[in-house]
Amino acid sequence: MNYKKLSVWLVIIGVLIIVIVYGLSFLSEPEQLAFRELAKNLAEIELKPEKDTLEALNKKVNEGKTLTEKEKREAMAAEEKIRSVRKEYSEGKLAPPPKPAFAKPKTKWVARLSANRRQIEEAANMHLNQAANDKIEVDAISPFIRTETKIKFSYKKRGKLHEAVLTRDNPADEYYYGIVDLSDNTQLEMWLKGDGLEKYKGNTRQIIKMGGKIIYAPLITASLEKEES
Repeated sequence: MNYKKLSVWLVIIGVLIIVIVYGLSFLSEPEQLAFRELAKNLAEIELKPEKDTLEALNKKVNEGKTLTEKEKREAMAAEEKIRSVRKEYSEGKLAPPPKPAFAKPKTKWVARLSANRRQIEEAANMHLNQAANDKIEVDAISPFIRTETKIKFSYKKRGKLHEAVLTRDNPADEYYYGIVDLSDNTQLEMWLKGDGLEKYKGNTRQIIKMGGKIIYAPLITASLEKEES
C-alpha cells in the first residue's frame, strides 16, 4: 500500500470535512434558524384549513363512515397542498410577509362657516353673497395656540395667509372673541366657545366696508374643530 498517497487522500478528505462543517455553521446561525422557524410557523398557519379538513374526515372514517367522492377529492387536495407548502418552506421559499404599511391619519384644524336659507336671503337683501357652507383649513405650518385666554391660528383665504386671534379677558368668560382680516375691505368677526377638548363652536359674521359705509352681514354658525384626512 502506498502510504504516501493514502496520507494525501486523508488530508484532502480532512479538508473537505472542515469545509463542509464550516459551511454548515453558517446555516446554523440564529438568524437562519429564526427565519426557518418563522417560515415553518407561517406555513402551518396557512395550512390550518387543510389540517382541519383532514382531521374531520379522518374522524368520520374512524367512526366507520364512508367518505363521499367529494370528500375524497377534498382529502386529496388538502394532502397535496400540505405536502407542497411544507416542501416550499423546507427549501426556504416562504419568506415572512411584509408588514402592512398603515397610513397614519393626518389631523388638522378646520374652521367651518354655515348659513341657513333665511340667513342667505337676508344677506341677499343687503346685496351680499352669503355662501351656505364655507370651509377654512388652518395652516399646518403655523403654530396653533390655545390657552385659557387666547386662540391663535393662521389660514389661507383668497390666496393670502391670515392670522386669527380670539381672546377673552377672563377664563370664566364663555366666548373667545376676535376680528380677522379677509381682504382690504372685509373682516370676519367671530365668537367661539369650547365644546369639548377638540372643538369650538359659536357664531361669525362679515364686516364689509363699502362706499364709505360699514355693513354687518347676518350672523351665521361657526365652528373650529379637528379633522382627520
